[in-house]
Amino acid sequence: MKLLPYQVQGVNKMLNQSSIFLCDDMGLGKTAQVCTVIKKRNKFPTLVVCPAPLKEHWKRELKKWSNIDVEIDCMSSPIIITNYERLEYFSLYLKRLNLQQIIFDECHLLKTPTSKRYKVAMELVQNVQYRIMITGTPVLNRPKELLCQLEVAGLTYKFGGKDRFLHTFCGAYQSPWGTSYEGHSNLSKLNEAMKKVWIRRIKKDVQIQLPPKIIHKVKCCTLYQPEPVSFQEVEKYDKEVLNHKLPYCISYIRHIIERGESLVVFVHHRNIIHKLLQEFPEAKCIIGGQTTKQRQQNIDNFQNSNNLSANYNLIVCSLQASAVGLTLTNAHTAIFIEYPWSPSMMRQAEDRIHRIGQLNPCNIVYLYAQDSIDEYRLRTQHIKKIIINHTMKEV
Repeated sequence: MKLLPYQVQGVNKMLNQSSIFLCDDMGLGKTAQVCTVIKKRNKFPTLVVCPAPLKEHWKRELKKWSNIDVEIDCMSSPIIITNYERLEYFSLYLKRLNLQQIIFDECHLLKTPTSKRYKVAMELVQNVQYRIMITGTPVLNRPKELLCQLEVAGLTYKFGGKDRFLHTFCGAYQSPWGTSYEGHSNLSKLNEAMKKVWIRRIKKDVQIQLPPKIIHKVKCCTLYQPEPVSFQEVEKYDKEVLNHKLPYCISYIRHIIERGESLVVFVHHRNIIHKLLQEFPEAKCIIGGQTTKQRQQNIDNFQNSNNLSANYNLIVCSLQASAVGLTLTNAHTAIFIEYPWSPSMMRQAEDRIHRIGQLNPCNIVYLYAQDSIDEYRLRTQHIKKIIINHTMKEV
C-alpha cells in the first residue's frame, strides 16, 4: 500500500512536531497517516485511545501500514490499543509505563471538562513527549469545545492560555449566573491560530477524483408543530413525526432496494431500527451493544454483498453507533429518517459512503415532515454549521 501525496505531507508534518492535531476531512485516510508516523517515529510504548468500535480497525490498520501485530487492551504490547471507557480502568498501570507517545482518535470526545475521560487523559499526558489528536470534526457545536482538546494536546499556550482563549473566541458575556462562554467570537482569528497546531485538508482540495455528494430533501408528510420549548416536547414531537412518516420511509426504502441498489439508512431511536428490521429481515445493522466481531461481520457482509445470497443489500445504522469508523462505500445512497442536533455528526454519517473507495456519485436523502421538528432540527443544524464553517474556514 502506498500513501497519497497529501498523506505523505501530513506524515512529514506530524514527524516534525511533538504535539499536533490531524483534522483531515472524513474519509481521507487519517489512520493510515498516523500508523505510518508510529512506524517511522519508532517511539514505544505508544498508547492509542479510540472509541470501542474502532479498536479492531486500528489493529488491522497497524498491520496494514506498519506491519505491526498488536493485541487489543494488552498492556505489555509496544502499541497499546484501548477505548475511552476503559482508560480509567487501566490508568494506574499506564502511568507506570513511561509512555512515549499517545494518540487520541476522535479526540472531540474529550471536549467536556467535567468528564472522567478528559480528567484521566490530562493525567496520562503528563511527561509524554509526543501527542497526536485525530478528528475530522474538532468543533461539533461551538469553539469552547476546542479548549479541552487543546489542553490535552498541551497547546493552549499558543493561544495565550485558557482564560484568553475563552474570552477571545467563546463570545464571553455576563449572565445572571456568571460569565458564559457558550457563544462565539473572532472566528477568523481562531482559524488562523488553529493553522499553527493542526493539519486540515478537505476532499475538494486533495481528492478531485472523488465523485460528488448530492443532498436531496424529500417531504414525507406535513405536520404543524411549534418550536419545542422543553425536552419533553422534543420527545413528544419526535414520536408524532415518526408515526406519521415511517410508512412513507419504508415505502421509499423498498423502492430503492427493489432497483437492486445497496442502501444505508440512518436512524436514532432503537424502536425504529427494530421496526425496519421487521420489515426488512435480511438487512444488516449497526447498533450500540454489539460486540466488535458482530459489528465487523455486518460491515463485511454489507461491503461484500455481491458474494452473498441475500435478496437485497440494506444496512440500518444507529446514528450514535455508526457516525465514526465505518466504510460503507458499497452503497452510493444514504437515507436519513432521523437527524442529530449536531451538523458535524450529520456530516460524519454522510461520509460513511462518501470517502476513498467510492466510485459513484453519492445521494444523501433527508426524509422529513414539513412544519415539524424535522425542519426545526435542520434549521438548528444550519445555524451551527455556519459557526463551524467559519471556524474551519470552509465557507
